[in-house]
Amino acid sequence: MKNVQPSCQKQSLIVYYVDGDILINLPCILTPDRIVRKGMMLILFKARKESIVKLLSVNNTQEKVYLKVKDMKTKKVEEISQTLDPDETLFSWWITSYQFLAGSASQIEDGVIRELKGTVN
Repeated sequence: MKNVQPSCQKQSLIVYYVDGDILINLPCILTPDRIVRKGMMLILFKARKESIVKLLSVNNTQEKVYLKVKDMKTKKVEEISQTLDPDETLFSWWITSYQFLAGSASQIEDGVIRELKGTVN
């Protein structure tokens, strides 16, 4: 977890940290600790396709969060949004980072190794 003080003290689905990191506490954000940062390279899954995007900005209202991203292949800039509802289970998009995927793969691998060791003994 982050050890940097947030710029707001209110418990929120979005926290802007003074170091530039942004916590977006929604299930469609699959990054370590759900933290994103301007300039971060991400994988965007949307409309049954994936693309490598660069995060350009994050803004929010009380109801929605808006992420402006640039597709690194097509250079197209688009804004994606999501309702700020912690109970929402349907998403038209989700993003992840390479670090998150690598960490998940490592945890799966560790679990498989533990299982195999358990069956050998």
